[in-house]
Amino acid sequence: MSFEPLGYTRLNEYVNTLALASDSDWLFFWNDDAFVETKSWDSIIQTHDDEFKLLAVHTHNDHPYSIFPIVPRAWLTHMGYLSPHQISDAWLSQQAYLLDIWERIPVNVVHDRHDLTGNNDDATFQNRVMFEGNPSSTRDFHHPTWSRYRIDECEKLAEYMRTNGISTDWWEAVKSNKQDPWAKLKVNDINKQMVQFNHIPGTTIRI
Repeated sequence: MSFEPLGYTRLNEYVNTLALASDSDWLFFWNDDAFVETKSWDSIIQTHDDEFKLLAVHTHNDHPYSIFPIVPRAWLTHMGYLSPHQISDAWLSQQAYLLDIWERIPVNVVHDRHDLTGNNDDATFQNRVMFEGNPSSTRDFHHPTWSRYRIDECEKLAEYMRTNGISTDWWEAVKSNKQDPWAKLKVNDINKQMVQFNHIPGTTIRI
């Protein structure tokens, strides 16, 4: 497939279009500046074929998000897309934590990005624009409108889970304010890369 350049501001449009054009059981987000170190990584993913989870590889100093999300096709089929926002990895990861369906797998990936390794300081990297870090902007990932949207969409995913006999106990506890929605994210943040979750607005989620 070919696209007119959409740039970083519309990354999710690449993701959604390519995912819908695929016919695979799992959808693995990828970049051209990354490589897998683990042999038979695809076989490791396939051991989760009967599970409805967002899988995460080891990369970015074990960032608590799934930086290269691995998503079951049922997610795409049920929702009709993977992410409506530019920052797809954060979008999916937050939903997975809210639903308690995030899991790290023993696959190691090197993201050879300039700010991580010093390599590939090319025009693509230099010109990237990310909608994160200015919550007052309506396009920012943490703007209240997008935060509310993510939470609302979790209920749609929970519908799929309930229909298929997958527990939504964690999500129900989150909705009733009996469970810190980010508890497991904080545990997984071993290198304190997501310190904003110590004070992020909306930690208490109400439906």
